[in-house]
Amino acid sequence: MKKRLGIVADVKLADMANGEGVRTTVFVSGCLFNCYNCFNQKLKAFNYGKDNADSIKKGQHVDAEFPRYYDQELEDKIIESLKPNYISGITLLGGEPFMNTNITVPLCERIRKEYGSSKTIWSWTGYEWEELMQMIQLDFPLSKQQNKLVHLIDILVDGRYVDSIRQEDLKNNPQGINFRGSTNQRIIKVPQSLAQNQIIERTDLYEDEKIVTRDRDFKKIKR
Repeated sequence: MKKRLGIVADVKLADMANGEGVRTTVFVSGCLFNCYNCFNQKLKAFNYGKDNADSIKKGQHVDAEFPRYYDQELEDKIIESLKPNYISGITLLGGEPFMNTNITVPLCERIRKEYGSSKTIWSWTGYEWEELMQMIQLDFPLSKQQNKLVHLIDILVDGRYVDSIRQEDLKNNPQGINFRGSTNQRIIKVPQSLAQNQIIERTDLYEDEKIVTRDRDFKKIKR
């Protein structure tokens, strides 16, 4: 079977909206969660941007630098963008970073090799933390790659975007909410959560917000 080439839909430099500090943000193509009113609906398709990516690969003229296939040249550019001291780290978005591990794992491994822990790695995911912990125990190729990825990142914003909760959030928090689409999502400190085998949240980032009360089942979220 021919290996699927991962598509990077976009890269935003000096981004201050998706994580703490000034960051490089990488958007991958492809997600299966199908959240209603997703802010990046076009990136649900794993082949989003394929025509543009094919043209770039063939060396043909294109008007847009992205979308494009993930390759060594692009990886080098992303790594170079992290060099300035004022860049805090990288953020993974999409699309679904944990369904595009053929991009996100080698990129994060390279970041750790080049920068160690001096650059933070944030990732968003539609998976609940509990789901992800179950996934990485499985003996599937994707599960093994997801296990690698979760051990490479510092901060995980977990859970599906829930549009009905978002509407309540807008009423309850006119100042806005930090780094989440809806307040059922959590900002999780990954190394600490893995070490203690329990979710350790960055509650300091939303201690002044009115957030939903969570049930164990994310589908039964109370307001």
